[in-house]
Amino acid sequence: MILSLLSGCVQVLPDPAPPAQIYNLSVDVTTNKKWPNRNWQLSVAQPSTSLMLDSQRIAIRFQETPDSPKTWDYVKERKWIERLPSMLQEDFIEQLTNTQKLKGVVKDTVALNADYLLLATLYEFHIDNPFASPAFVSLRLLMQLRDNETQKIVASKVFWQKQTVLEKNFPAFKKAFDQAYSLLVQDFLDWILTVNLKSKAQTG
Repeated sequence: MILSLLSGCVQVLPDPAPPAQIYNLSVDVTTNKKWPNRNWQLSVAQPSTSLMLDSQRIAIRFQETPDSPKTWDYVKERKWIERLPSMLQEDFIEQLTNTQKLKGVVKDTVALNADYLLLATLYEFHIDNPFASPAFVSLRLLMQLRDNETQKIVASKVFWQKQTVLEKNFPAFKKAFDQAYSLLVQDFLDWILTVNLKSKAQTG
């Protein structure tokens, strides 16, 4: 009788949703011969952002019209490999380490007496108006460099990239994310590795 009841319950349960496809960013940057070797250590904080972007899900923003206020949604059945701020923090560290131009690069949670702390505020990292012609992928971050000795911000810059998407399918949007992010990272590395920091020593 018990088995019969359990069997009946199982039959009314909905089919499980298909697992989400997981995506990471593909980054393509070029080493700049003008990057000097910098004799300081850097810790990297996780970017702060809005609740909408503080997620593993891939965000969509729809354009505001007189009949419809601007709204947000997420791409169905597709996610980033981890929460977006965490994914970006890990990649910032990887990209900076790969340059081999800094004395050391670690997460801000690691016990290291780093000279500087890299702070980031993530404003945009989403598909913009996907049904328009063309649609876009928009990325915008504020980067700030804090001197850990003085606790003062010694350099800051906003990085912004917008890539056109002509085809209305997710592979096209993912390709645009990769292109936009690669350009943003290239600009970011050029900035942080050449920024004028008079308070710290550096070697040619």
